[in-house]
Amino acid sequence: LYKNVDVAALQEQFPAFMWKHINKDLSEYNVKYKARLQPISLIHLKYSDSGYRRIYFFVVIGLLIIIIASFNFINLSTGYYIKRTKEVGVRKTFGANKKSIIIRFLFETFLIVFIALLVAILLAKFLTPYYQNLIQTDFYGINLLDPYFIGILLLLVLIVGLIAGSYPAFYLSSIKVAGLFRENKIRKPGYFTLQNILMFLQFVVALSL
Repeated sequence: LYKNVDVAALQEQFPAFMWKHINKDLSEYNVKYKARLQPISLIHLKYSDSGYRRIYFFVVIGLLIIIIASFNFINLSTGYYIKRTKEVGVRKTFGANKKSIIIRFLFETFLIVFIALLVAILLAKFLTPYYQNLIQTDFYGINLLDPYFIGILLLLVLIVGLIAGSYPAFYLSSIKVAGLFRENKIRKPGYFTLQNILMFLQFVVALSL
């Protein structure tokens, strides 16, 4: 429409137009169509209620998959760091303090998560054409330089990194040096409770899919 067009006045003419060209012939079947104006920018999503429902459906599925992958990584990283107790004991013996150990564990976790993110982006970029060919649908790729998209990815790295690295970092750094060299000293119920909770939540999320 032109900028000076009166939208309200134009829409008032729609009932008569629809009756003359469409609804008059359908009146014997008790069918009536209505016409309305809609911005072109909203047609893709708001052409019907099902448009939004489909998007919400796929967003929820994507989030659940991310949650399952995060739980897997947290379980694996926690078990891996718990096995490094003697390394922590050696570092403490040579003068490493609690803060430096925590920073080291968190840095390693963030680095692993960030590298995994880069690999995932490259795989998605490489496999997108094959996926489009599989589903016989073309769609626009995500702009990797979009600040909003980058912010979401960095937030995801921060959340997963903190959850996966905080428990072993703070737990192992708080144990005394003598206890770090005794394997049965570190296997407290809390460690197994954390893993069991994550595994339970992972199965719940998987079943909900």
